[in-house]
Amino acid sequence: MRHFVSIAVVVHAVAADYQWSYDQDVFGGPDFWGLVEKDWWMCKKGRLQSPIDVQASQLLFDSSIKPIRIDKLGVMSELVNTGQMARVRIGNSARKPSVNLTSGPFYGYKYRIQRIDIHMGRGTENGSEHTIDGRRFPMEIQLISFNTDLYANFSMASKSPHGLAAVAILADFGPTTNSELAKLTTAVPSIRFQGN
Repeated sequence: MRHFVSIAVVVHAVAADYQWSYDQDVFGGPDFWGLVEKDWWMCKKGRLQSPIDVQASQLLFDSSIKPIRIDKLGVMSELVNTGQMARVRIGNSARKPSVNLTSGPFYGYKYRIQRIDIHMGRGTENGSEHTIDGRRFPMEIQLISFNTDLYANFSMASKSPHGLAAVAILADFGPTTNSELAKLTTAVPSIRFQGN
């Protein structure tokens, strides 16, 4: 049995949901991302949007950045297939506190986790969106969050500066695995059809 072990964290901004593809030859591919929605115009001109290839030789260590803090709270959630990936929808309510990301590179803001997107390959195909030195990984888990200090909801935040952030955890095979991660890797292959 192969196990997953996380190996890297990348932080980046994200856009709202739409039918996207990595295929350059179809509408919805990277060359069209900036045309799909007017609020995503930076995808036509910018160079710092997803997916990114982290060039290890270009990284600079910043000792002033503290580790990211994730609230450790239980939440109601639902695992679904969006047709593109497995997604854990986080249920937020007034009676139950939300799970937030703070510290690290978040400039003092608090970001509420809205959903967790799981990109996982099938068979010998690696599933990560992002790469390190061109290498794609078997799995990527993205914690998608919105800034609750500046915006009332995910929709408002998705169209605004400092509105959304994602922590992308790239996972590789290793000798042991985290028991919670094992639950995801077992459940994801069983949801083959959109809406399941």
